[in-house]
Amino acid sequence: MRQGGILVIARTDPECVTLAELQRRAMANGVQACLIDGPEIPKIEPHAQGLQALHAPEGASFDAQRYVQTLAADAVSQRARFLYSARVLGIDDPSLNGRTRSPVVLRTSVGNIAGEVVINCAGLHADRLAGVLAMDLRIVPFRGIYAELTPQTRHLVLSHVYPAPDLSLPFLGVHLSRRVDGRIIVGPGAMLAFGREAYRLTQVQWRDVANTLTWPGFYRLLSRPQFLRLIGKETLKSISLRRICAEARKLVPELESSDLVWSFAGNRAQLVSRAGEFVDDVLVRETPRVIHVLNAVSPGLTSSLTFGEELATRGAAKLRGQTAPTERSGEAGAPTY
Repeated sequence: MRQGGILVIARTDPECVTLAELQRRAMANGVQACLIDGPEIPKIEPHAQGLQALHAPEGASFDAQRYVQTLAADAVSQRARFLYSARVLGIDDPSLNGRTRSPVVLRTSVGNIAGEVVINCAGLHADRLAGVLAMDLRIVPFRGIYAELTPQTRHLVLSHVYPAPDLSLPFLGVHLSRRVDGRIIVGPGAMLAFGREAYRLTQVQWRDVANTLTWPGFYRLLSRPQFLRLIGKETLKSISLRRICAEARKLVPELESSDLVWSFAGNRAQLVSRAGEFVDDVLVRETPRVIHVLNAVSPGLTSSLTFGEELATRGAAKLRGQTAPTERSGEAGAPTY
């Protein structure tokens, strides 16, 4: 793990207001964070500039792949089994029909599997497996692509430098982050993906495209000028290093387009309501036998141990025959969908 802190930078007065809200949230969640003025920023990140910043000194990078492998090894040591190359085709939940004593059946490509309690954490496919419990929601995939700094310019960022986000949208904007291997990733852009697992720019999965185009919530999104501007801006950042650099230069002015090269891409499972609203908080829906994690937003990896413990507690309660609310969202008082 590499602990160097996170610096969220505001460049305008409205963005300073955003930082104050982020600090309030940090304090409410027990996270150490303090506001600093512009002249203090170079003391933490020598090449960064801004009007004000929020500094979270506990922020860190870690090896996500090794972390997951370690968790898997721990699970196997406790007699868990992983079925690789097995596709889940559907979940038959008898409790939806009032049969709470019958087992839940997972239909998979390697046969049916019965279970007392099932937790659906299928990410990009979670809404499909939730079936009738997610009729008012649809996952619209976004392809996020990163650039990275050339080795000669990695000294320009010591740890993590983020812009103040637009809290009305579930996108962080272009940020610069030092990984445990020393590489500095820059991005991402976030264009609409042509498939839930279409990781290449030219890849098209027609079923998923049709799934998006037939969703009323998608057209309600398109009717909003703010969303159209966002899509145009993010698409340009997904195909142009110059555009990514222009955003990153607002935080680290010394950067040039020649300092960036393309890196990796991943798809984001963005949940959209029928009303055309981005669902920007954790969303879990339940039946007496199944827990459906429909939205696990950033920082999902960072909070995965705590969130996993919460899901395990709910699952154990179901095994004991205790019931739970059918829907919960991430923050007390947050809207549900």
